[in-house]
Order: sequence, then structure tokens, then C-alpha cells
Amino acid sequence: MGNGARNVLVVDDHIENQMVLRQILDSINVSYDSASNGEKALDLIERKKYAVILMDINMPGKNGYEVVKTMHSNQNLNSAPVIFITGSEVSKEGFDKGYACGGSDYMVKPVNPRAIIQKVQSFCDLFELRNQAVNEISNKFDTLLGELSHEIRTPMNGIMGNLQELLDSSTVSLEDEKLLRNIETSGNHLLNLTKRLTDFSPKIKSMERVSTRIIPEKLVPKQNNLKFNLKVLIVEDQIVNQKVATMILKKFGCDVTIASNGVEALNEMNQETFDLLLMDIEMPVMNGFETIENIKLNYANLPKIYAVTANSLIANENVYIEKGFDEYILKPLNKNDLLNTIFKDFKHKIVKN
Repeated sequence: MGNGARNVLVVDDHIENQMVLRQILDSINVSYDSASNGEKALDLIERKKYAVILMDINMPGKNGYEVVKTMHSNQNLNSAPVIFITGSEVSKEGFDKGYACGGSDYMVKPVNPRAIIQKVQSFCDLFELRNQAVNEISNKFDTLLGELSHEIRTPMNGIMGNLQELLDSSTVSLEDEKLLRNIETSGNHLLNLTKRLTDFSPKIKSMERVSTRIIPEKLVPKQNNLKFNLKVLIVEDQIVNQKVATMILKKFGCDVTIASNGVEALNEMNQETFDLLLMDIEMPVMNGFETIENIKLNYANLPKIYAVTANSLIANENVYIEKGFDEYILKPLNKNDLLNTIFKDFKHKIVKN
């Protein structure tokens, strides 16, 4: 029960009192821990989430009020509602002090078992409802950020790809190059903004690099005319993205074929043998995940398959590798990143001048 939904902490310096509370808790569906002093309680609270804490007030060392005050003032400690349990009637000042430091309720010893059960169950139910609401909001937020990333990165793939082509051209004047560099700076600013937004989500891992398995760029030969004898199938439904990928790959000397979805890709693979597939994930008819599943089931000699995605919403940064892809690349396509990856996998396919 790592999420704390049915976890209860009993804090009392008298073992007899702990035993009484544990016997009551044994009758309901909760798990519990015990602490005999405030310091041990704080140590447990730091390491574990609790739905409710049953806290004795008068203890040696830190008393109950001090424990709760510390718990609420330290961001490293997991907060939880606290029911103070005292051996005597509490004065108005005592009530005020307990609520002021963060307590939620009071009970007087000897405790009423039925009252303890009702209060503990109520706090556990509230904890579960709160977790459900938080998870629902978090999932919707993550989905929104993922869609935002996809909708920005998809058109930016065409913008930045064509921009790079113009900057690489020898016919661009110095004045035009300055204007293009301004566009490049603005585009990178927008992509960095997208990354910062998605970094708000703990579920979204940055994929600004091609892969953790990529070789250092300095090992790639610094040759603008590096060519590969490769047959590449681009599987992408967006025409602009098809053109950008084709433009980059043809600069590398690759023979390029295009499929607009997974079904077309499978048809092409039935007719030709490819060395490499660049596979978009979100496509109509048959998406990238469905396509690679079909490929793995039906083809013995598999080409290298790179996932190309504009959506950085992933539960695990290796999700594409686990699905069977050899690499993943985040849009917009970067010529140098793609060259690094191809060089790593296809050094033996380099065309010697």
C-alpha cells in the first residue's frame, strides 16, 4: 500500500495504548505502523504516506503538538490528518493549540472503538477520493501537455527542416542568411518553450536527444558529402514531414520510398526489402505501434526501425524500444541527430568516394 490509501500511524509512548489501538485497527481493512516517540514518528512520516495519524499528545521528547507542527513545516515530510488522543479532558486553549498546529480532530482516552473505526475509515475514504481526483487531474494535464507538444512540433518539423535546407544552400546571400537565422532563433525558442512546459509533468521525459544509446557526435566523420547505400521507407501521413525527411535522407544518398500509414508500409515491404524504416507513431488507418507489431509477427528479416514522434508524453523513456523500435527521434527532425543514428547502425553501408 505504497500510496498510503489505507495506512495508519499510531504514535504513543505507552505500549499498552498502542496495543489497544492496534486491536481496534485489526478489525478493519487498514495497515498500520507504530511509533513510541515523536522522532520515530517523523522518520516514518518522511518515508511513508499515511491516510491518518493517531497521535498521543503527552510524550517525552517531542510532544504531539510539536510533531504535527514539524510535520507541516517541513516539505520533505508527508502531511496527513492527525487525530490527537489525550488522557484527559482538553481545555479550550488545548483545542485551539491543536488545531492551530495542524491537528484535525481530538479523542479522549479511553477511546471508543466504534468512534475510532468510523473516524479512521472516513479519513481513509477521503484519502482515496483525494488521490483519485489528483490522479485524474494529473492525467488530464499530462494528456494536454502531450497534445500541445505534438501540435507544436509537427508543423515545426516542416519549418525547421526547410529552414535548414535554405541555410545549407550556397546561394543564400548574407542578408538573407541573417533573416533566416532570426527565424531559426525564434523556432528554437518555441521548441524550448514546449520542452519547459512538458517538464512540468513528472510523466513526461525529455527526448531532446535521439537516444541514450547514440554514439558521441565527435565520432561521426565531419563530411558534408557522407553518403549511405540505403533503401529507406518513410512511414508518415503528413506531406510536409514526408518532404522534410526525404530531403534529408536524399542528402545522405539514400533511396527513399514513402508510405502514408502502416497498411501502405506493409504493402511496400511485401514488394521491396528495406534497410531502414522511419516510422511516425500517430497515423490514420494503422498507427506506428500497430505497424511494428505486424512487422514483428510477419517478417523474419527485420530492417532497422526508428520511431519518429512529435509527442513527448511517454510513461517511460524506453517505451519505444520496448515496443520493438531500434531508436526513437523527437520531431522536428534534426539532420545531425539523424546522421549520428544512421552512422551508428550503417557504417558498413557508407559509400566510399
